Amino acid sequence: MKQINLFDEPNSMQLPKEEPELASFSIERRDFIDALRSIKRPIHLSRKDMFLLKFDLFVMDNKLLLQLYENEYWVDLKTKGTCRTSLFYKDVMDTLTISKEFWIDVTVKQKTIGLNQVNLTSPTEALDPDKREIPLSAISSPIHSHDNFAVTPDKDFYTLDLQKGFYSETVDKDVKYVRAALKKYNIPKTDIQQFIYSYLKFPKL
Repeated sequence: MKQINLFDEPNSMQLPKEEPELASFSIERRDFIDALRSIKRPIHLSRKDMFLLKFDLFVMDNKLLLQLYENEYWVDLKTKGTCRTSLFYKDVMDTLTISKEFWIDVTVKQKTIGLNQVNLTSPTEALDPDKREIPLSAISSPIHSHDNFAVTPDKDFYTLDLQKGFYSETVDKDVKYVRAALKKYNIPKTDIQQFIYSYLKFPKL
């Protein structure tokens, strides 16, 4: 009877193949925290609901998009690969808050996302690497019971017809986006602000 040589025969106890990397980038820890706080600030949830809150992270051509309901935050930085992943907000925020590292190296795989030495579970889908524009799924309004533009007493601005309310951070963000889009026309920031403000009113105290 011929003895099986383990060095010649394939090992049936091979280690599972490592997940392929879909995308990666490095971001300053403080910038990541600021981005998460920005998309969360207009949303008021109970402590219990916070554990279920998830946000979408799009990695695109040298830019990131963090999206939580209708709230979006863009970050310009060097990226590798393209993908979309969904993460629990509290898990990521807790990881960043505990970390003492200046830079956070993010590696996104099909089932996990690595934040330096911490790995979180995340369902991820690859995006078309040739796509330069934001995916249509990112600009579609998600269906959710929470209305971020509801007219509530804590809002800083209302539309003239009192149908929508906005936080000052939302208005400031839109001013920046419009200014960036119209940069070639050298339109002053104050003019853009005044134009938007002309369609808003302060809530009565």
